[in-house]
Amino acid sequence: MSAFAGMHEQASLPDPTPAAPSLANMPSSLKATMACFGLHLALMAWMISRSPESRAPWISLVLTTAAILGLMRGSETARALVRAASVLGMIGVVVSTLKLISVMRVVPELAYVGLAANGFGLAVAVLTFVTLGREDVATWLARRSFGT
Repeated sequence: MSAFAGMHEQASLPDPTPAAPSLANMPSSLKATMACFGLHLALMAWMISRSPESRAPWISLVLTTAAILGLMRGSETARALVRAASVLGMIGVVVSTLKLISVMRVVPELAYVGLAANGFGLAVAVLTFVTLGREDVATWLARRSFGT
């Protein structure tokens, strides 16, 4: 048996640790969603700096960070939870917008700011829901999770 035969056998063996898809191969819509999550984290950090005793921004900061980390790991559970949270976010935006109707009569300038914030929140919630429901995103997350 020649020395080259042993090298050929080693070269044909599959790699025991397949590489997970890199972040560079992440679908564009998921990159946009992650950018929105980053903007949300920055907003929560700003809100905490303005009012550190308020609990809501802290809770949102922790949950958003957990969602980002879960999605980066490729967790199907994180994907399902973030989709459910986006539906709750859409409902929250509608309720908040209905509350702004009474404010519009008293302080219209403040209501416009609130409407703009609600519009952005609704756009992010819809983007998140649609993105995480796409087949290419689900495939990327599964490949990332299982390393195939």
